[in-house]
Amino acid sequence: MSERAPAVLVHGNPETDSVRDPLLAELGRDDVVCLPPPGFGGPAPGFGATVGEYRDWLVGRLEAFDGPVDLVGHHWGGGHVVNAAMSRSAFSIPTTSGTIWLRRGRPWARGGGWSPG
Repeated sequence: MSERAPAVLVHGNPETDSVRDPLLAELGRDDVVCLPPPGFGGPAPGFGATVGEYRDWLVGRLEAFDGPVDLVGHHWGGGHVVNAAMSRSAFSIPTTSGTIWLRRGRPWARGGGWSPG
């Protein structure tokens, strides 16, 4: 019998890992790892928060695992997951990503600093 791959969860913003607590309780697994993105529960000294920096951060964290993982991204974490998976052909991992919506006129978009015009 093969060993199950750990589940790796990457949340979006402005959440912290606490949004996962109800899900973790439902999963009932002891092999779930939550990776808080820098600035959203994770350390951020000197981190510029660019798309490339988030990709590289996640790639570095994934490379620390000894084997395959089941990778799940939520909200902006979904974008980090997709970007990391596309950047490394060696990552042959199942990925799941929540939908990312960027729309003008949404209060959360303006409040988050993204409002083109």
